[in-house]
Amino acid sequence: VFPTLSRLYDPNRSSTAPGPNSGVLLRKTVEVMLMASVPLGLGALSVSRPLVELIFGDDFSNAGPVVAVGGILLSLTYLTTTIGTFLIAMDKQRQWTVFILVGGILTIPVDLILVPIFDQRYGNGAIGAVLGFLVTESVVLAGAIHLLPSGLLNRSTVWFAGRAIVAGATMVVAVGALDGLGLAVRIAAGAAVYLVMAAALRLVSRADIELLRGQIQPTR
Repeated sequence: VFPTLSRLYDPNRSSTAPGPNSGVLLRKTVEVMLMASVPLGLGALSVSRPLVELIFGDDFSNAGPVVAVGGILLSLTYLTTTIGTFLIAMDKQRQWTVFILVGGILTIPVDLILVPIFDQRYGNGAIGAVLGFLVTESVVLAGAIHLLPSGLLNRSTVWFAGRAIVAGATMVVAVGALDGLGLAVRIAAGAAVYLVMAAALRLVSRADIELLRGQIQPTR
């Protein structure tokens, strides 16, 4: 996607008036990232404890909540990376780097507050650490959206995100209802529910696929 975005961005234009295809490609790319990140993130949240215990054993069960919060963090990271790539293609890497630095610096005081709280109350300071990362990633994502020219992400993007979250939440409920069954069964059922909901909510259409295919071409 990065080379295509670079080609579509016209450096002679005002930063507030990108090429018309740039907004279309960004919105569709963000939608693809939402479709991928929501089931992965909420899926990790749904099966975090049994997944950790399967891989590392019961001694690491306390890492379950950390993986659960990390699932939500994963979804945000998908979006941050996508929009950050677009900002670099628009030659806004300096402003983008400032927000990344702010997020990194903000991590220190947030961790100093949250880690001791969760260590004292729940005996698991790692939850506070990953929550701190979630806070700072949210700040960086907000900064990335702020740097985008007005209109590139619009109400249709918000509407799509809402539908994707509804599909993911339905998946979480379905996986939770199968608690007690094998991990593989729960994962397969969750994937099936999400695909059905994605189709029912029309998260992707043939026209979208053709649009992306037509605009994204391999570099030579």
